[in-house]
Amino acid sequence: MNPMLERNTEASGGRRLTGSKGIATLLVDAATANSSLTNPAILEATPKDTNGFLDTQDFPLVRLKFGGSTAADQHVNYQVITWSPMYVPGPGNGKMWMPTIVASGVYTLGATALPTWMYSTNGKFADTITQTVDSDATFHSPADDSIAWLDVPVDNAQFISVETNRDTSAATADVIATLGEDSGTDPTVAALTLIRNQLSPNVITPQAEQASTSSFVGLAIPAGTVYAHVSVETTNAFVAPTPADSGPAQEGTSYKVNGAWNIACRDAAFLRIKRDGGSDGTVGVTFFGN
Repeated sequence: MNPMLERNTEASGGRRLTGSKGIATLLVDAATANSSLTNPAILEATPKDTNGFLDTQDFPLVRLKFGGSTAADQHVNYQVITWSPMYVPGPGNGKMWMPTIVASGVYTLGATALPTWMYSTNGKFADTITQTVDSDATFHSPADDSIAWLDVPVDNAQFISVETNRDTSAATADVIATLGEDSGTDPTVAALTLIRNQLSPNVITPQAEQASTSSFVGLAIPAGTVYAHVSVETTNAFVAPTPADSGPAQEGTSYKVNGAWNIACRDAAFLRIKRDGGSDGTVGVTFFGN
């Protein structure tokens, strides 16, 4: 997926922008498991993001989009598990993790391609989902080669995980998870719109390359823009999506960009750019949208 931007360390100590609504996580990556899905056991160790568990970060909903390889109409079995802490009385006041299967069923691959960073060829999104567990999870299953999704409420859970069984049909299985607010909104707008635009990008307008300058130059962001692709020649530039053609007053309130980056700017009206010390080189900007 598009690289997360690193803030200028003058402003935030080099922290990365994580945990935001709409940021997608590849929760299951090209899994080849073909074993029957079984009831999960209580965990004594704390689940970690690195082994297939996603911290819900107090968001009440997770939207799941499924995929795999290698052809349309192949299917994968899945089950979705939430994990809630259970405190055990006694010495040390230990904590264990209670699993709940909140969704399970079968998804079927459609014709819409997964991003090429996941599969160079033959990766497909699922277009059909069936649900076999009576739960509060809701799903969109168009069965027309567009992208299906499953919304799972996680109000009382701290982690969520997904297990898959390709059932000798699909070659691999993938699951993309996005944290969101509620089923009345689409929590995947930012991240999965970027994925759609990578597949068939809609160029709203390319901007004239910005020459070296020691002060910020403001570019008006066209209506419908989702992100700006910024390409920096030679050395760093500072880039800031802003609500007005003013500021930022200092480099510390902007992104420090080197090379080529995608910057989300759905809620901004201007993109302001400043070269690092007015050094040689140019900055290219192209706006992409729906």
